[in-house]
Amino acid sequence: MPEKQKQIAAYILWLATFAWAGVIFYFSTMTGSNVPSVLPDYIPHFMEYAILAALLWSSIRVTKKQMPPSLTGLWAICLTTIYAATDEWHQSFVPGRNMDVKDWAVDTLAAIVVAAILGYVTARRSRK
Repeated sequence: MPEKQKQIAAYILWLATFAWAGVIFYFSTMTGSNVPSVLPDYIPHFMEYAILAALLWSSIRVTKKQMPPSLTGLWAICLTTIYAATDEWHQSFVPGRNMDVKDWAVDTLAAIVVAAILGYVTARRSRK
């Protein structure tokens, strides 16, 4: 891929990453009575943060192509975990919401699972 296309891809991925973080923030600003609850709480948490981790992993990977997949995964996990912690803290200020360590743990687990899968797939592809 030519350098200009790589830069455009990196900008698009980072934009998507920040947009998704904004979506998570938006849902966190909903008061407790306005939060849709069709599924158990941990499923949406896992899905939200799995997507964030995948976007972070992809954004970091396209920006720092020479970084090993394991280090890319570590960065994605750390950034996702930090964002999840700040999101839980933010929820403590929203009426009807509270900070929950279990939610943060599910968010972190989502990041670990996604980073492991993407790292494994990337490592396998590079061996071929």
